[in-house]
Amino acid sequence: MDLIINTLKKMKHYFAENVFYSVKSLIVWLFIPIITIITVTVGICAYTVSRRQLESQAYINIADTVSQTKNYLDHRLYDIFEQLTVLSEDKDLLSVISRVGNDQLWRLTDFDYIRLTENINKIYIAYYSSLKSMLFYLNDGQVLLYKTDNLYYGVDFSFLQWRKRFYGNPFECYWLNLHQDQVFKGDNTKVVSLFKMIGQEDSTVRGIILFNLRESFFKKILKNPVISPNGYLALVSNEGSMAFKSVEPRYQLDSGILTRIRELSNTHGNFKYQKPFGPKMVVVYNTINTCKWKIVAVLPENEILSKTDYIKSLILILSFILLIVAALMSNVLATIITKPLSKLTKKVKCVTEGDMYVPFDITISNEIGILNNGIGALVVQVNTLLEQIKEEQEKKRIADLTILQAQINPHFLYNTIYSIHQLCALGESENASKMLLALGNFFRIGLSQGQEIITIREEIEHVRNYLVIQQMKYADKLQFEFEIEPAIIEENIIKLTLQPLVENAIYHGVKKKLDQGVIQIRGYRDGRMIRIEVRDNGVGMIKEQLIKIQEYLTGCGELEKSFGFGLRNVHERLRIHFGSNYGLSIDSWENAGAVVTVTIPTLVADDNR
Repeated sequence: MDLIINTLKKMKHYFAENVFYSVKSLIVWLFIPIITIITVTVGICAYTVSRRQLESQAYINIADTVSQTKNYLDHRLYDIFEQLTVLSEDKDLLSVISRVGNDQLWRLTDFDYIRLTENINKIYIAYYSSLKSMLFYLNDGQVLLYKTDNLYYGVDFSFLQWRKRFYGNPFECYWLNLHQDQVFKGDNTKVVSLFKMIGQEDSTVRGIILFNLRESFFKKILKNPVISPNGYLALVSNEGSMAFKSVEPRYQLDSGILTRIRELSNTHGNFKYQKPFGPKMVVVYNTINTCKWKIVAVLPENEILSKTDYIKSLILILSFILLIVAALMSNVLATIITKPLSKLTKKVKCVTEGDMYVPFDITISNEIGILNNGIGALVVQVNTLLEQIKEEQEKKRIADLTILQAQINPHFLYNTIYSIHQLCALGESENASKMLLALGNFFRIGLSQGQEIITIREEIEHVRNYLVIQQMKYADKLQFEFEIEPAIIEENIIKLTLQPLVENAIYHGVKKKLDQGVIQIRGYRDGRMIRIEVRDNGVGMIKEQLIKIQEYLTGCGELEKSFGFGLRNVHERLRIHFGSNYGLSIDSWENAGAVVTVTIPTLVADDNR
């Protein structure tokens, strides 16, 4: 109704007062929106395409940066790992290890010290830029060789503590993320450790070969690539993480995101996350083969698309220029088209003043004739729509009034309050409180602040409260079950759709049953439709009565009693709101219960399923 009224007002505004002004306004009204739609559509498409291309290229560039950094780190770390392997398999070292456990041969000779020290120095000098210190330690210091920047550092190493902490690697080689140096006393710098454990807790020979890598080595590698103003590279392992760029806390990785990164099964990829009240962040990751650590690039998503602001500004400027050109062209066209529209203008003006039965009898076959026929057909459709809307609004008003009356039914309210009073009198305060809470929730959801449309979740909760009240009134005679698919609980439904169906199931089905009655409510998605079934095991209906109910729902029959009125009411409200393809269907069997099915469209997009 509002749409039609607004349309008529616009028509009256554009076809007013004099022919030339009306024609000119008509051209502006038709031409400018078309150019505007075209301009906006082209602008949106151009911006969308460029945005996607820039975003895709940005992801590729970041992934390349991560991959290149990963390859460089992989190469350097593998070289160091290879040196540890070579040193651990050195024949001089193996000879020392084999003699340490022998009480007669354990003492090292000068030759042993010279050869081992020579091997350690060779590695230390070759990899000085990345190696901070090296340690070879056996049997509580019986054999102790080390190399570090400061020879005055003392050594503090407990084999049992390290053995308990690091156990289970079949090669006994471990990588330890950035940490405070725990071996060399007096060295307060942080290091990354690569080490190999020798022996078990009860072994004759037990110790460690340890390489400590410089923090500056990793800092130089991770800080060198420029990701974005607030983007940075980080290394994540099971023991911790390291990142060297100073950023605000909202851009930093918290424990939850670190755990998510550690649990990633793919070797490379990307994902997005967002902290509460924080910006949306992008993580692009890869895996270092040597130590299985994740190298990640972390940056705000909006910084990926910062270059699109320029394109957006350019598109806006072009769109504004095109709109100015369109306005000028519309004025030129308006001055060309004059008298042929005057007759049509007068007829439209009569329509805007309320005369909806003006004959549009222009017979010319040019554009004016087509426009005349179109407006004439539009007026006929408007008349038809006005009648349909008037009829549907009246039906809806009656249905809403009936629902409102049922919603605050004094008889139901009186019986419930009386039941609560009896429970209180019997000292069953807990059950009374439960019933009172269900009653309050029932009316709260039923009112819904005047809203007609609520979610299925709220409608189910409303029915659940109603059934709780009825179950307590009928004691063990009534049971109910719910089976609702999670995918449909946030879909929309008309308020008070299910409660009248459940009420019918109780009073005309299970209440007349001698043994226990069961009401089952099942909701599921069926293609692009949602179906909700209300099933009972009551007395059911004979075939003739079922046919009368079905005819009554379609408006082709009448019932002598009030039974079925609630079904008809719900059916009409669903058809008015959703269309004639939706509503209720009912099936029943004598002495075997009945099932009423609600069919409504699904409104949530497919990608949210």
